[in-house]
Amino acid sequence: MESHLQFALHFSGDHGRPDEDAIAVENDCVAVFDGVTLLHQDPYPVPSPAAKAAEQGASAAIEYALSHIRESDFLIGCFTEANRAIRGINSDLGITAETVDFLSVQYAAAVGAIACFGDPVLHYAQINDCGVMLCRPNGSLISGLITQKAGVADCLKAAREAGCFSAGSPEEHIFVRRELINNPEIPFSEYVLTGEEVAISGVRTREIVVQEPLKVLVYSDGFVPLLGSIYFRNKILRAADAAEASEYVSRARNARLHTGEASITVLSIE
Repeated sequence: MESHLQFALHFSGDHGRPDEDAIAVENDCVAVFDGVTLLHQDPYPVPSPAAKAAEQGASAAIEYALSHIRESDFLIGCFTEANRAIRGINSDLGITAETVDFLSVQYAAAVGAIACFGDPVLHYAQINDCGVMLCRPNGSLISGLITQKAGVADCLKAAREAGCFSAGSPEEHIFVRRELINNPEIPFSEYVLTGEEVAISGVRTREIVVQEPLKVLVYSDGFVPLLGSIYFRNKILRAADAAEASEYVSRARNARLHTGEASITVLSIE
């Protein structure tokens, strides 16, 4: 079987910040990375460290994949290289475990997902809320891979109800970044590529032998509200080209008032 990029789409967010998603595509590999927004910073840093983390992370992951796709556990290596690139960004900015305060000094960071096809095996992986979805050409779901985030949400709900802090406050942000992110001491920790080695603990990998035509959707969290609909998946996967897919996605986003940044690639295997 052979693979080709059916389309790659990016939609800017209506939030007044720089775009912080990144797409990298080469040969039979695609990656979508999402820079982690630096909350409670005003003015917002431009150029955005989060955007740089996403761009360099995605490029590093793809570069590693192309050279190591036949090796065991190469997907972990992809994210290790992405994490190393992000560590370099933070080093250049003077951001370390000693200087970070998660408010005025925040890590440049990103999350992401990648898929690579080496006939007959599809390899794919993700961290946090970028995902990979496998569908048939008609949009019917075969499987999906994305991190479930209920644990952190439940923890924050309990802390708010106990009066520890209010939703969206700087105090809550510090608590999340310091206590709930990249913390193997808690079972529901979420992981983010900050350059810290522990971040790789959050990478989830899978592989399948492809035996039927397949559509591989690699996406950032902005597409999560849309991809649950088989009707939506069917429409974009049957689009004649990227322009038609983009027009339909734009209408769907407007109808549902989804204004956040969103990126997706579709790798078609036939």
